[in-house]
Amino acid sequence: MEVAGRDGGGLEIAAYLGRAIRAGDAETAHAAALLLQRDGWTTPRVYDDLVCPVLAAVGQDWAEHRIGIAEEHRASAGARQLTALLRGSSARPARSRGRVLLLPAPAEAHVLGLEMARHVLEEGGWTGTVIDSLPVGELARLATAYADVRAVGMTASVTARPDRAARALADWRALETGIPMLLGGGAATRPAGTVPALLADAFVPRLDALLETLDTVTSPLTAREREVLQLAGEGLTNEEIARRLDLQPSTVKSHLERAYAKAGARDRAASVARALREGWIT
Repeated sequence: MEVAGRDGGGLEIAAYLGRAIRAGDAETAHAAALLLQRDGWTTPRVYDDLVCPVLAAVGQDWAEHRIGIAEEHRASAGARQLTALLRGSSARPARSRGRVLLLPAPAEAHVLGLEMARHVLEEGGWTGTVIDSLPVGELARLATAYADVRAVGMTASVTARPDRAARALADWRALETGIPMLLGGGAATRPAGTVPALLADAFVPRLDALLETLDTVTSPLTAREREVLQLAGEGLTNEEIARRLDLQPSTVKSHLERAYAKAGARDRAASVARALREGWIT
């Protein structure tokens, strides 16, 4: 199977990608994904709007006996190989902002979505570690052993028993680890006031929301304060930051002063050092 050129249009390329996943042809799917990325598609969008819907459709076809288990496994294998190829062709920041442990909810075993999440995290400067489902106590000990864990991400499907995911989230909260728990997967698409979403520190229904949500739960800085402090850490003056962000120098100064206060620091150097250490900036 060959991938059409750009003149075929994004929709045609997307269709090629979907057919390639169903056929287990990861190389063709990878080529199609790279073409889409050159046209402005982000990695989360490729996963959210193409790969995951294809896998959901394959799962539905299998559940309704339109395809056999062999075809379902072939598509899953193609998606796994595509994810590995996309990770291999992505640039990653040299410095990690911290580690995020990724695991399925109790009694669940699917980790493909977690592998996609790991890829998105890596592109955003984080280290993602995919692990098997663990009892909450063991998970807390593992998080302590790593020392650089900033958050835990757990996926739960809508078809599995939600009481087990809710119990795990409640037990995690009771341990008071200080490490936020994010809920992803099908359960995260339910209304925000339902269990288990109510017990999570944040929920991530789509991968394109993962990095922003992670910033929100792991950093006291606002998005603008992070942006200004990041540039300050790169050596730019207030005036240079103002020109880069199209702000007034007085506004930049105010953002920096608030960042200093939140970092518990008196000056730029100490604030940047704290932010780097905590993973608020890279």
